[in-house]
Amino acid sequence: GQSDAINKGWGRATGRFLAYLNSDDTYCPGAIVAAVNHLVRHPDIGMVYGDSNFIDERGGLLKVHNGRSMTIEDILCWSWHISQPTVFLHREAIDRVGMMNVDLNYAMDYDLWIRIAAQYQVLYLSAVLANERHYPSSKTVAAPELGLKGRLQALERFFSCAHPPAIHALKSMALATNCFKLSRYYLGMGNPAEARATALKALKVRPPMRLVGSNMHLFALGLVPTPRFGMWLRRSAGRFAKSANTYPYMSG
Repeated sequence: GQSDAINKGWGRATGRFLAYLNSDDTYCPGAIVAAVNHLVRHPDIGMVYGDSNFIDERGGLLKVHNGRSMTIEDILCWSWHISQPTVFLHREAIDRVGMMNVDLNYAMDYDLWIRIAAQYQVLYLSAVLANERHYPSSKTVAAPELGLKGRLQALERFFSCAHPPAIHALKSMALATNCFKLSRYYLGMGNPAEARATALKALKVRPPMRLVGSNMHLFALGLVPTPRFGMWLRRSAGRFAKSANTYPYMSG
């Protein structure tokens, strides 16, 4: 599979820095030089990543995805999107944390990034480094549910290993926020029963979590799945989100 192929390529590589590029993505001119220069200037970091163009099947621009600087908490709990083709890695980091997990068919890149971010600083480079292709049959677009489930699988695997107490303290929040993300997907796909079940799982993982904003909406709509009730909930969720001191995922 994909993870095994990447591992074999990296195993044969001889350079100080590693990356991989899927067959439908491309680098922007100067991307490799810019990324490598940052890795050379910051030998203590594990990886760099940057901005990307989301493009369609024919190369037309869909939007520019702007990244942001992130901590390990951001990557674990809030699932901010790191554009995969913009990522460049120190070989030392791969040697230390291990290569791609061949048991994961989805989110294997996320699995690697959280392992690196737990032991190294990761650096955001404010530059468009790559073109990331999005179209109906592409892996990420065609199976978003599997991608979201893969992230949960990666998190459960990550927290089953030994980490400093400060990182382990993020476990319940990381699992709960990603469960709510999956719940919102189910709700958007017209499956309120699965949305409610996954929201309940999030509450079970982290009971003190408040149901406000969009999370209240998806949970309640799972109980009473009617269009009129849904419209009322969306208005109510907006008012709650403005008045409450909420986590980022609660206003999504």
